Amino acid sequence: MKRILCYGDSNTYGCTSIFAPEGIGRLDGEHRWPRLLQKELGKEYEIIEEGLNGRTTDYDEPGRPDRNGARYLPACIDEHMPLDLVIIALGTNDAKRGFDISPEDTARGMKKLVEIVRERTAGREPAILIVAPVPMTERSLDDPVNTEPDSLCKTREYAVRYEALAKELGCSFMDLGGISCTDLVDGIHLSEKAHAAAAAAFAAKIRGMGF
Repeated sequence: MKRILCYGDSNTYGCTSIFAPEGIGRLDGEHRWPRLLQKELGKEYEIIEEGLNGRTTDYDEPGRPDRNGARYLPACIDEHMPLDLVIIALGTNDAKRGFDISPEDTARGMKKLVEIVRERTAGREPAILIVAPVPMTERSLDDPVNTEPDSLCKTREYAVRYEALAKELGCSFMDLGGISCTDLVDGIHLSEKAHAAAAAAFAAKIRGMGF
């Protein structure tokens, strides 16, 4: 059995619209891309969901240090070993209003996460898939507390930087913004339709990697 860890933020967690009258919720498992990926790949694979709202690459959000992706990743890797593939889908939260994190800084944060995976798994390293998130849209600016115009610009740069990083580190790369999953319910979070498209794209990518 191939074991695949999906390490990400709210779009791995399955967060619903931040503008919903009832508040932020979570999609049912049958609509989240990691669970859909499990169905796509079948019983020969074990898909491990590790999504968390607000998770950054390696940035300590004031008052929420537990959202630092680099802080939790070592324990997460230890918990779930052995692993055949680690999917890292982070970056969107680095672009939050007031964080002052450049796309270059986010790419460095992603590099740190790759290094953590390799350090914790020395001698039995899994393959690593670096994922560029879908860029934010103008709809997200309706939430001025967390988003600003510069946030949109930053997320549009991630794909180019992550692809270059993947080549540098010998990782695989996938651009979620480059496939048919750009339907964002609030300018940030994937719709149910987009989760389905993402799952199909991940499945095709994983099979193409030889798993």
